[in-house]
Amino acid sequence: MRLQAALKAHEADPNLLLRQLSLMFEVPKSTLHNRISQDSIPATAAHQTQQLLSISAEEALSVWIKKWDDYEFPTRRRHVYQMVQSLLRARNSRDQVGEHWLSCFFGRHPDLDAKVGRCLDREWALATDLDSFKMHLDWFYHIRCKFHVKDEDTRNTDGKGFAIGLGGASTIICRASCRNPSIIQDGGHDWVTIVEAISGGAKVLPPLIIFKANA
Repeated sequence: MRLQAALKAHEADPNLLLRQLSLMFEVPKSTLHNRISQDSIPATAAHQTQQLLSISAEEALSVWIKKWDDYEFPTRRRHVYQMVQSLLRARNSRDQVGEHWLSCFFGRHPDLDAKVGRCLDREWALATDLDSFKMHLDWFYHIRCKFHVKDEDTRNTDGKGFAIGLGGASTIICRASCRNPSIIQDGGHDWVTIVEAISGGAKVLPPLIIFKANA
């Protein structure tokens, strides 16, 4: 309690001498000196010697993660841990990555985070372009007006595909500002597709399930 009171007094008036604080609060001068010196060092600098990687190595790791995020192939936890182990082996270190290392890494690099990303087929990912959507809707409106298509003669069709062998959602490492992250995977898979449709007149068609045909 006396030490905390002495530190608060020093914070309020930094011009107070350590000898004065020591006499006022009955705290050894050496204790005050060590504590005040420690508090004056930034937290990141105070624990640098305890970090698994150097500052430059962590910065290189951060750049590597962001590069793959820009390529729309965000890394996963195991990829980051494998890269860290490679960096450690490069300097002949036998240290192992701890269970909570990644959480501490995010604390030092708040622009990165772990998020749940959904798997997305490559062709579907290319079709999510907003310009393509706008072009399609403009063309649809043009055709509808040209041929005087009624509401009840239009169908809103939605298809949901399930790729055999395509992974589900998983945790990825990406920019903290990234919304709705996705994992782009190769489209060379067999698909099971469910198609549902409803007309502009609110008439619902029975769902259609499409499987791969037998050769």
